[in-house]
Amino acid sequence: MKQKVIQAFVITTLLVCTNVLSGQEIIPVIEDGNEWHTIIYTWNGHSNYLFSLEGDTMIDDVRYKKLKASIDGNNPDLFGVFREEEGKVWGRCFIYDPNELLYYDFTANVGDVVSFGIFGAPHTVDSISIENIGGIDRKKFWFGLSYDSFGNPHAIETWVEGMGSNLGLPWSGWGETYDFNSRLLCFHQNGSLVWQDPAYNACSPAEVEEVKKNGLSVFPNPVIDRMLIEGIEVVEVRVYNAFGQIVIIERGTNEINMAGLDKGIYLILMTDIEEVIHIICVVKN
Repeated sequence: MKQKVIQAFVITTLLVCTNVLSGQEIIPVIEDGNEWHTIIYTWNGHSNYLFSLEGDTMIDDVRYKKLKASIDGNNPDLFGVFREEEGKVWGRCFIYDPNELLYYDFTANVGDVVSFGIFGAPHTVDSISIENIGGIDRKKFWFGLSYDSFGNPHAIETWVEGMGSNLGLPWSGWGETYDFNSRLLCFHQNGSLVWQDPAYNACSPAEVEEVKKNGLSVFPNPVIDRMLIEGIEVVEVRVYNAFGQIVIIERGTNEINMAGLDKGIYLILMTDIEEVIHIICVVKN
């Protein structure tokens, strides 16, 4: 059954690529008015980044868009600069590397090896699919594509045309770092919501915390082997690692065995009997 699901996904992807991608103009990412709400989990908790493109600047006779970052609601500061040319996005993130680096290549094809981001590590484009987001068909690039036990595709990192990485605009290439877990929560254009991560019910961690059901308790945290969930009747639990991969799926139980997992930060998505999704981050020691 799993093989059939995978095969169907691959065939559908190939058909879509053949029929839709040919001759399709690339949707730009680097435009004034684009905003990315991003959550970053660290050992000490999490921070909420709002990235926004505002205005132009010249560096070494090259014109860039300024990327500003507001962290946990503080005043926005200049984080870096980005430019886009013929489907490729180049940038300079001043706090990491002032040199111009390739962050995205939306001209790549399946099987191409692309080196991008701060680390410049090579990644292979495993698949390109199509998603309709904001009423527009957009190419979705999959890096490190694999499947869970139910045949659902997931990847170390994905790009969406016109939006950027699922890790957040400047974090492309960070998907394989051990202690870094960033997720794009929402993408806005000129104040209008275009996309929201279905795993979250708000665009900032503070709002997510507020809508959690009263009485929910997950302990111990940090966890060594077994994690207990109290306060809700659990229907399904999904545990995601720092790569965004599903590492555990349990149904109908409030006790999760995490003994076999590596040390690190994990995102726990719990669905209760009323189909409400609860989200929490735990540390595995």
